Amino acid sequence: MTEFTPRADAPVIKVADVAYVRFARGDLARAERYFVDFGLHVSARTDKAIYLRGVLPQHHYVIVDHAEHDAFAALGLRAASAGDLRTLAAAHGAQVQSTGEPGGGEIVRLRDPAGLTVEVVHGIDGLAELPHRAPRVLNLPGQKLRRNAPQPATPGPAEVFRLGHVVLQRQEFARNAN
Repeated sequence: MTEFTPRADAPVIKVADVAYVRFARGDLARAERYFVDFGLHVSARTDKAIYLRGVLPQHHYVIVDHAEHDAFAALGLRAASAGDLRTLAAAHGAQVQSTGEPGGGEIVRLRDPAGLTVEVVHGIDGLAELPHRAPRVLNLPGQKLRRNAPQPATPGPAEVFRLGHVVLQRQEFARNAN
């Protein structure tokens, strides 16, 4: 059994953030309806894929590629710099390539020990922020900022601000995490 190390002693690079998740779906129209109903917005569409975003400037959080079989296709992570992307590629014998996708940028494609494609990207263009509600005023312990004011429900899909985390089930967690 591999012992889990929560932090690498000598990481190749430090990932800046989760960039996106990539799915493969046989029915792009159905996938689009699902994600739009959830609260995402289409940022781009090609004949082979749709790209969905939230209300903040990031170009996309979800990519849905047309495929014969439905699957979770890849995890996208954002490198802090183009230099980090090159360092990562050199360390793994991989190539830095143009994404060739809406939003542009560069990409290094790797595989984790369980076979999942991991796409590390940098330089994807942002978009204009979409209109969204103001932050809600919350009461906190010892600090009552909202007195006698309701928190009304807003009808419609949720407003997605960012992709904050991704949960992957792995049988060999320590090996994949390390």
